[in-house]
Amino acid sequence: MILRSIIFAATLLATPIAVAQTQTAKGEISDKTLKTLKALAWQSLPNKIMQPDKSVTVIDKSDPSKIVIPDADAREVIRAAYLSARAQKCDLQELVIANRDALLLREKKTGKWSSSQLQYINTLHLFTVQLLVGKVEVVDQEEAAKRGDPATAPMPPANTVNCNEKEKQDISSAVAANEKLVLGKS
Repeated sequence: MILRSIIFAATLLATPIAVAQTQTAKGEISDKTLKTLKALAWQSLPNKIMQPDKSVTVIDKSDPSKIVIPDADAREVIRAAYLSARAQKCDLQELVIANRDALLLREKKTGKWSSSQLQYINTLHLFTVQLLVGKVEVVDQEEAAKRGDPATAPMPPANTVNCNEKEKQDISSAVAANEKLVLGKS
């Protein structure tokens, strides 16, 4: 709940950006979009996070270079978030969670991330999914100033669609492939 509030607040305070085009013509994430998503994830990362085991992860945000992950790794997180967003739009919540969990487990297994960096990865994934499904809106401050106060604009409605069985199966297969890579499932 707190993270959702932080994400909403981060969108209202976002720096001037344009994230309408998430991918280039080749299907790659543009450098501008990558930089923007990483910055927004950083802004929405809380200072403390309560873990399921009741321990608290304290995130020292005084030096972003110790937490923000390299671009190549962030691109992989965003690609995973794109699949989660597809599942979210098709109202396949269990696949959203399975895909996120597979991503986090894969990254944890690499052994190269601190607990703060893993939280950043989770936040980058969450923020990207929320942006792609229309639950948050990034506002270009210059454009908003021309139209009036962006804080008064209503949030977009839930963005789910009726997916056909092939789309659902494609998403399910992609998530299963991610899980198989991480967990060695058959």
